[in-house]
Amino acid sequence: MASSSDFKLPELIANNLRDESNPDENIFAVWKYAKDNIANDNDLEKLYLAIIKFKPNAKIVGQLAIWLFEKNRTEVAISLIKNKVNYTGDDHDWKSFKDSERDILPISFENPFKEYQAKDAADLNVTINIHGRMHQVFECTKEEDVDIDDIDDHYQNIFDWIYKIDDDNLMIIEVDGEKIFEGSLLELGIRNTEFGYDLSKPKRKYITPKLEKIKQIKDFCEFDSDEVWVCKENHLLVIPQGRLEGDRGLELAPNFNNRYSMINYGKYNIEASVKVKSFAISDLFFQMDPCMDELIGEPEGGPNYSFSKIVHYEEGELELEIKRDSVKDTEFKKGWLYDL
Repeated sequence: MASSSDFKLPELIANNLRDESNPDENIFAVWKYAKDNIANDNDLEKLYLAIIKFKPNAKIVGQLAIWLFEKNRTEVAISLIKNKVNYTGDDHDWKSFKDSERDILPISFENPFKEYQAKDAADLNVTINIHGRMHQVFECTKEEDVDIDDIDDHYQNIFDWIYKIDDDNLMIIEVDGEKIFEGSLLELGIRNTEFGYDLSKPKRKYITPKLEKIKQIKDFCEFDSDEVWVCKENHLLVIPQGRLEGDRGLELAPNFNNRYSMINYGKYNIEASVKVKSFAISDLFFQMDPCMDELIGEPEGGPNYSFSKIVHYEEGELELEIKRDSVKDTEFKKGWLYDL
């Protein structure tokens, strides 16, 4: 660890730390000063240590520790986080510190899900059932001059469909008839996520092999891995990506007036299945369309949209088949999700 004893804190920084009560302003001033005046990582570390000695605010310490950690100054970053008894701050400052603490201190990134192996030459039969109230969104085509209200049979006009599956829906996963998960999607942690570009280096290292597998799937080969969402509790991945450009649907309905959506709402039981030699829940990732909330508004207080598709890293998208349904309401909107 570099020592701050032989580093004189610049008066510009000292004045800012002394006069500014907002730690965000202090952090920005430090970033700007370092960007313009610090030429190497050793001096940068000395500057940060001198700042922490001068003003041991929990939020400032947490942010400077993160910056050191990202520069592979792991030992000093960990020591700063562990020395928290010496820091001060309000509840907001300590919340920020705890976020840094979570990302910096050694974390076990082992697979949190049990892995099942097939015996002999047999395959594992994996089934995933989702139950509850949800929306089924049909993308339909029509002639430009035809009014939606004048169409007698909309089902003949369906081009494709997806589901709006919410965090209160029940998911049951079975392997060869053994139930390995039963709970709401909220319990699975799919809504409690962080962005890929915000991940700590250890967590990024853990998910990199998964991201590499995802990008080998045709529909995701151009996916920006920084845009992935990572579940904080179990590191499951959510891809916030809708249709890709060049979709053949645009050939069938090249103009906006050729497109409309039919939206069914009701009680559903949908099921996906796959046969594999080995399986863990972490073999799955989930795809959601970021335009869904614009097409179907969410009520205040939830439930909240979780995903539309389930994808297996090796087998690709798993087809969701309706086992039972009871449609309560149907509405129509101009355009597709693509148009929002």
